[in-house]
Amino acid sequence: MLCDNCKNEKASFHSAKSINGIMKERNLCASCQAKVFPFGTQMGSFYDIFADFTNFSSPLEPAIRKEIKKCSNCTRTILEVEKSGTLGCPNCYEAFSENLMPMILRVQNSTIHRGKSPNGQQINSAANLEISRLKKELIKAVDDENFDEASIIKSKIVELERGLKTE
Repeated sequence: MLCDNCKNEKASFHSAKSINGIMKERNLCASCQAKVFPFGTQMGSFYDIFADFTNFSSPLEPAIRKEIKKCSNCTRTILEVEKSGTLGCPNCYEAFSENLMPMILRVQNSTIHRGKSPNGQQINSAANLEISRLKKELIKAVDDENFDEASIIKSKIVELERGLKTE
């Protein structure tokens, strides 16, 4: 069997892992194995260690993209962010938000903060969550042209927001 990466050498290493119920198998030659697993097969590579949490692609398995996103402030690309796992500047959050939210969702199991709040700030998270949920329902009702239901939802949102202001 030939190496899945270089397709030149005979494969001497077999790797199998299950990600979200999908089995991924690779057969590699010794030189490609050293590139994919630079710290040995026991530890695996950075990409394999975090594969369950991110959309990182191994350098040997480049992601196919039509256009490479770039931060307008620090000029860091989405490829660099995915490879390093770090952002270059605060503007990167906005520039790569489409890519970050799925990654945060996989790692944190939520995109809503449920931890402690900074001192001095009282956050009524239950009301804020309800407002957020109602706003999504409002958008759906308007898209479905169900304006009576949209009006009722809007009234609930206004009432909840007034309650937050008085607290």
